[in-house]
Amino acid sequence: MMAAMDYLLTPAQKALKETIRGFVALEVPSRRAVGASDREIAEALVLKLGKFIQERGGRPEIDGGVPLSAVETVMALEEILKCLPAAGPGPAAGRLFGGLSPELRSSAAYLGSAQGLLASCFGRAFGRNGLEASAHRGVAFDQELADVLSAIETARLMMYRAAIFEDEKRPDAEESLEAKRRAEELASKAAALASLIKKGDHHET
Repeated sequence: MMAAMDYLLTPAQKALKETIRGFVALEVPSRRAVGASDREIAEALVLKLGKFIQERGGRPEIDGGVPLSAVETVMALEEILKCLPAAGPGPAAGRLFGGLSPELRSSAAYLGSAQGLLASCFGRAFGRNGLEASAHRGVAFDQELADVLSAIETARLMMYRAAIFEDEKRPDAEESLEAKRRAEELASKAAALASLIKKGDHHET
């Protein structure tokens, strides 16, 4: 549906991303079942993630105080917020994510939230088979939705590039700020589109 075009990730980083995705998919439903809010769940997952990576991701050094890299951190936060879009941009960073700049931390959370908001609406937006457009909407609406999804992929690549700069000890403040700006803008657009889809309102551009 919204497959990541992770061109800048190494095979090991892609494998870790899948490990984190599996962790989130297992943890979120059980915590929701007991009535926890998205923010409460996000904060709990961030705190538990280090132990999970140590045990399942082949990273024993994580528990010894070595944090995730910037690239790994934005991957983790994005995956968590995809499932918990209402948690907002600031789940507790904890020791595990201590080295990441605030701009990139926000970028990852905003991008994850944008995807989570839209993913929950795809059945309403395109019909059960994922292809049909609802009769009450025009082509302009569907094009706007497609544009947002495409922009999310572009913003992710910008975020990864800024994270790589941080990992290489040559952070680019302008790049990180632009990544945050784009991600925040996309989260706002996604929220507006999701609201329209859920209400079944007409949308005109």
